[in-house]
Amino acid sequence: MTRLADLPPVPGGWTADVVDVAGRTFHLTRPADPDAFLDDPQVHEKNLESGYMPYW
Repeated sequence: MTRLADLPPVPGGWTADVVDVAGRTFHLTRPADPDAFLDDPQVHEKNLESGYMPYW
């Protein structure tokens, strides 16, 4: 399992979730605030240049 401290920095940081589905347990690592990507100046610049948007 990946430690959050080992991941590259992202706008809003990371969060870890544990989800149980049909008797199975899944450990999910995801951006804590996906909308923070939309406000990030680097992402905004990429969007202006190429239409890039960070979709999850």
